[in-house]
Amino acid sequence: MLLERARAGLAARHAQTGALSAQLPGLAKAQAGRGRLRLTALAGRLAALSPEKVLARGYALVTDGAGAPVTAAGQVAVGDSIRIRLRNGALGAEIMEVERGTQADDVV
Repeated sequence: MLLERARAGLAARHAQTGALSAQLPGLAKAQAGRGRLRLTALAGRLAALSPEKVLARGYALVTDGAGAPVTAAGQVAVGDSIRIRLRNGALGAEIMEVERGTQADDVV
């Protein structure tokens, strides 16, 4: 009797394993599809943040003589050379005037 119950349990587990195995390819395909959709959405968000896209919207990237980004007026002084990167090229410029904002604005 114990052996028969063990065989029945084993047969049930075997059937359950077969059913789950049959579902596995479909589940894997669905999961991969969801992953592709998420990756596509994230790639779109990342592309919108790319420097080229930002420049295309009218922003510029300003760097100092060493190539470091200039993010506050306090980082440059009159006479310093800067480079201004635009959507379709770059400009070299010399600082002729520095108008500082509040101290909080100058924190780098």
